[in-house]
Amino acid sequence: MTSSPPGQLPRLSPSLSSSLPPSSSSATTRNPLTLKISKLLSSNLDDAGTRAALDTLGRLELSSSGGSLRKDGGKGKGKKGTRPGAAGGGGLRKDVEREMAIASRGFLRAFGDVNEKLSHLEQHLTSMHAECDAIEASLTHANAGTKYLLEHAEGLRAQRAQTQLHQQLLALFLTRFTLTQAEEDLLSLHPSVSPIDGKFFQALSKLHQIRSSCRTLLSHTSIDETSPTGTTKKDDGADEDGSGGPPRTAIDLMAYTSHHLQVGHQKLFKWLQFEFRSFAREGTEVGEWVRKGVEVLGREVVELLEELLNTLSATRSAHLLTTFHTALTVGGAPSQNSTFLPRPIELHAHDPLRYVGDMLAWIHQTMASEREWLEGVFGVEDKGRWVGSVRVFSKETEVEDDGLGSLGVREKKGKESEERERRRREKWVRKLLDRDLEACGRPLKMRVQQTIKSQEGPITSYKILMLIQFYKITVERTIGSDALLTKVLGEIMDNANEHFFEMLRAQGRSLLRFIQPPAAALSPPHSLRDALNVLREIMGVFESSLLETGGVREGVNSTNTTKPSLIADRTHEPSAREVEFAPVLTAALDPALQMVDKMSLLRPQTWDRNVFTVNCFEMVLGTLEVVEFVEGRWLEVGKQREEKVEELVKEHYGHLLNESGLEPILTALTTKEADTPLSHLPTAGSPALISAINTFTHFLQTVDTLSSPRLSLLPPRLGSFIHLESLRRVSVAYKDVWEAVMDEKNRYEGRHTLLRRSKEEVGVLLGVKEERSY
Repeated sequence: MTSSPPGQLPRLSPSLSSSLPPSSSSATTRNPLTLKISKLLSSNLDDAGTRAALDTLGRLELSSSGGSLRKDGGKGKGKKGTRPGAAGGGGLRKDVEREMAIASRGFLRAFGDVNEKLSHLEQHLTSMHAECDAIEASLTHANAGTKYLLEHAEGLRAQRAQTQLHQQLLALFLTRFTLTQAEEDLLSLHPSVSPIDGKFFQALSKLHQIRSSCRTLLSHTSIDETSPTGTTKKDDGADEDGSGGPPRTAIDLMAYTSHHLQVGHQKLFKWLQFEFRSFAREGTEVGEWVRKGVEVLGREVVELLEELLNTLSATRSAHLLTTFHTALTVGGAPSQNSTFLPRPIELHAHDPLRYVGDMLAWIHQTMASEREWLEGVFGVEDKGRWVGSVRVFSKETEVEDDGLGSLGVREKKGKESEERERRRREKWVRKLLDRDLEACGRPLKMRVQQTIKSQEGPITSYKILMLIQFYKITVERTIGSDALLTKVLGEIMDNANEHFFEMLRAQGRSLLRFIQPPAAALSPPHSLRDALNVLREIMGVFESSLLETGGVREGVNSTNTTKPSLIADRTHEPSAREVEFAPVLTAALDPALQMVDKMSLLRPQTWDRNVFTVNCFEMVLGTLEVVEFVEGRWLEVGKQREEKVEELVKEHYGHLLNESGLEPILTALTTKEADTPLSHLPTAGSPALISAINTFTHFLQTVDTLSSPRLSLLPPRLGSFIHLESLRRVSVAYKDVWEAVMDEKNRYEGRHTLLRRSKEEVGVLLGVKEERSY
């Protein structure tokens, strides 16, 4: 057998295979080793375990003497004259068993050493258990001997902790429910000896905390003493004579704090009264403790605060009245901190608009500064409000306490309480501001009314009216509609409004008093121009007094040179601004339109009356088209203008139809009976038709398709429109005549030669379209 490389099976050498006689093949096949090797060679050797076993077997060889095994790595060779495997049967097994026995004896020696070590370890553990038992017995004996001492020491320790706790509780109770001597002095001594500062308010706050704790104690005691059936349980902590116990202590503390609280409020009241009387000087700053004192009295003693506010309003009202008279007559130095105007207001009495505006501006400026000062007194903060935005005055809402104790409800109630407090302070600010400015209302009203009555023109009167209305709205948004100053400005505005409309009525009467015939040019009269100029100024004032701006309406621009829009087809919904300005527009425009109607009647010819009316309407529309808040009246005048333009179109069309020579033919066509041929009529026979066509041909050669001398007195835009519309109607009339001539029922001989031009050609020559479009 030859050795094979690692990983391959050993195979028989060629010499050994050839040396076997053929007669021994049958004996070889019956050899168990041969069978097993054949089986191994024929089996699948992909298994890793089988390959490893065969590799190990391949590295072993039988020795030649006694068949002993030796390991040579598969590279040794048998001695000469011998062959491997020549030893007796079982040699391989014996070698394997001998190797296993050697290995087993090695394991036994190792386990013997381990056993010996474990025996020593067991002896040590036994000794340790014995020592631990002895120590445990000693500890048990010591614990039994000191048990009494430990219990006694623990009891003393508990008594000491309880005594310390009682001492701390008593100290905390005295600190929380009583005032120190220094705090009592702060509340009782005169402000000159003990001034009011933060320590004073801390003492007041401590009194309130004591009273709140006493109320809580009383409420809890009453709940604990009442059984579910309504019977009252006896308090174990109270003495039989009724003294002592939590209820008695709480009642005594309430009486104790009530006295000191009343003394503190009286001291605060007298100090604030003195401070409020010193606010008659200009530029007085509100101190922190004044604001705090007002807050405390407003929350706790409202009656004392009302009396203080009366004192403050009287002081500030007299101061503002004096300041207003000084600003009117004396003025003030132009310094940075001065609230006066550099010069007296009455120095500009010759300029009514500036005079009234300066007085109202002074009132507005003083109102703003006074409100800011009062907000400093009451500590009002306009959180989330933009400067200049409208103030919202809403009624105070009362939120009832339903007794719920959840956190969410408490937070909600806290926010509602803060909102109620803020509204209450806002109400006091508005009330005081109204009282402070009350004295300035009478001199302001007297001077403004005198200025209004001295005006003779509607423009200045309307400017003053808008100025008063602006400040009236501003004041109303600041102090409310129920304030006295708001009512005074309302009365002044009503007086100015009445005077302004009286000026407009006087202007209307002057327009209708002297009616003269229109000029030869049929242009609008100067009185109408003056009235419209006044109206334009008034509309400009009204537009500038609003936040929104007007604009020119689409399709109404006076620069449009095509043709006007059909105003009659438009609808309109009046806006709030239009409704507000409607009385002014009616009073200013109606007399002017009545004057135009009466002046037009003084012209004998209808054509002149219509031309004059259209010219006046055009001027009125040009005045009204620049703003949006007169759109309704602009549409009304526009419809009247279109009616007059339609009358001019009809009259001009009749004139052109007469010049063209088609009028007799068209008259005969429209007046003949249905069964009568048109050619049988004398005015529409062939000779008359030829004469009319000749005249029409001459008309086409001489007519001006852009304008007409008859329309020169109208605006170019309207004149062009009227002329083109009339020519279009002439073209339509020629079309009717052409269709009637071509109709066989009218029995014209040589009808195709009678008319020289077709209807389409005539439309092109006249420069018009077949249909009118807008």
